[in-house]
Amino acid sequence: MTGNKRTRKNMRIFTIGLALVVSVLFLFSSVFFCKNVAEAVCPDGYIDDVEGKGLDWQTDFLKIDEIKDVLQSMFDSQKFYDFSAFEKDPIVIAVIDTGINENHEIFTGKYDVNGVQTEVKSGEYDVLLRDESGNLIAKNTSQYPDTSDNVEDDSDDMHGTHVAGIVATLIHKLNLEKYIKILPIKASKGSKFSVEALQSAVDFALENGADIINLSLCDMGVSPSGKSSYDIVSEDMANNAVFVAAAGNGEKNIFGTYIGKSSKNKVYYPAGSKNVIGVMNLENKNGTLALAQSSNYGSAYDICAPGAKIFSADGETPDEYKSLGGTSMATPMASFACALATLKNRAECEAQNDCERMTPTQIASVVKGAYTTTVKKDGFELKVLDLSMILSSDTRINIESESYEYIFNASNMQSVNFTAHVFSVSSNQKENISWSVANGSGEILTGSGSEFSFVPTAPDTYKVSATYSEGEDKITVFKTIEVKYLEYTKTEIETMTISALNTNNFAVEKSTVNQPLLLSIDNLQIDCISPDTVVEWYVNDEYVGSGFYIAYSFKRGGEYKIHAKIGIYETQSTLLLVEEDNTAVSTEEIVLIVFVVVACFWFHYFDFPYERKGKRDKFEMLFDKRD
Repeated sequence: MTGNKRTRKNMRIFTIGLALVVSVLFLFSSVFFCKNVAEAVCPDGYIDDVEGKGLDWQTDFLKIDEIKDVLQSMFDSQKFYDFSAFEKDPIVIAVIDTGINENHEIFTGKYDVNGVQTEVKSGEYDVLLRDESGNLIAKNTSQYPDTSDNVEDDSDDMHGTHVAGIVATLIHKLNLEKYIKILPIKASKGSKFSVEALQSAVDFALENGADIINLSLCDMGVSPSGKSSYDIVSEDMANNAVFVAAAGNGEKNIFGTYIGKSSKNKVYYPAGSKNVIGVMNLENKNGTLALAQSSNYGSAYDICAPGAKIFSADGETPDEYKSLGGTSMATPMASFACALATLKNRAECEAQNDCERMTPTQIASVVKGAYTTTVKKDGFELKVLDLSMILSSDTRINIESESYEYIFNASNMQSVNFTAHVFSVSSNQKENISWSVANGSGEILTGSGSEFSFVPTAPDTYKVSATYSEGEDKITVFKTIEVKYLEYTKTEIETMTISALNTNNFAVEKSTVNQPLLLSIDNLQIDCISPDTVVEWYVNDEYVGSGFYIAYSFKRGGEYKIHAKIGIYETQSTLLLVEEDNTAVSTEEIVLIVFVVVACFWFHYFDFPYERKGKRDKFEMLFDKRD
């Protein structure tokens, strides 16, 4: 019995000790191996007024929940990603705008883990860039050259607060408050930005370590060949930070509605600069994505992002939200994409000592190529931002081109250019790309490298493929483009010439009577003429028929002037000499010969003597004889 008691006592001690060890290990693991990304926390006001009412449609579009899971796996993968340095050296998005209501709850994080407001000056959910003493780092350049630290938003619609609030909301939704911060800079008087104030604001952003500079502003637009004072972002600047700017909201029509402009006709800066990511505005029409009617568009800009009916901070109050729309609201979405790309790249490099950080130019290239779908507008194929691609570890390839439809002058065909964007590979591997282009007749051209171009030979549908090879693995993507001919202009038609072709299909300058000819317009491309346009033919200014060409023969010899009319414009005239055919007998000649033969026979048969005087003529004698 004594032995059994001692055994039971030892078992109880062992069990208690084991429980203590497990508890200690659990606490240890909780402290040192806890997840870095918790559930996203937004202010309760935003949750009630926006999320609760389903007004944050961009959340689903941007695949925020999917991105949250990917981020969690990245934080858990300490071997491949190291985020420890970001708390002291966060990624900085400078928002150059009309200022900011810095006391709004979306910025200061004056709420607890449940989103309930607290009295703290700035909590763990604060997203503004501050110095070591907790003071806001900001600048007001609107009175340039005088500057101040007062960045209060005084615009009518609290534009800057709303734009910065969009960035803040995305940070909160992914619980990245420790890693991404906002640097607010006021550069406007009301809603007007001077070039000097804008340049000063950019300088301040760069001096204070901005990684991304958000410019939800633009000029009044210039012609594609014109110059803008807002074209201020140099190549050197773009090598120090990623610049993201709004493409602009077009111009008002007579009904007061904003209508977007094509970059073929007018380009808006700074978005139109090659050193800037130009952002267009997407709207959600009953579940279908489309370019917003007000958004400028075209090849001068780079990516589309949600920008219609976006709810964000209302600068009038510290805890209310309102809806605004435009390319200004789409721009911070793209800026946040740049921040995510920077976050991923730096975390990878922190975990790998020999990793070289991507440059801002490379980050910009990643974001420009982060798309899986497009929307079409007036011949342009516009890329739609896919935020989830920024963090994807899958190797993907996209083909980028200026358009899906090209209209060329038949006499001046130009090259069509393509660029392949490959994800999750180093830049030198991008050369492992092979290209092929084919039309209805089959493959017509091949190439290699990250860029490819070809000159279409005729109007047709061309299918372009790009294949990325990595060892035995291959990924192929396709892109289809339409090439059409431009309708002929008045000047082009007036320089066209006419040819008369014989039966051997040779052009002749002279012909003979009754010789079959084909009248045609030299080098005419039928695809350049609308099906509704009538082509008329004239000989010596008299209408003789219609069609792209006609069969014709001349009945009499002489010099003839031939020309065609395409619609209302006339071609040049061609002179054609038509000669009589001496080897052939005409109808008139045949009639004359028959008459002579009959006459000769008549006189020979009756053989009447010919008398000049006092005698009746042979016809009278004949009738007398019959009587």
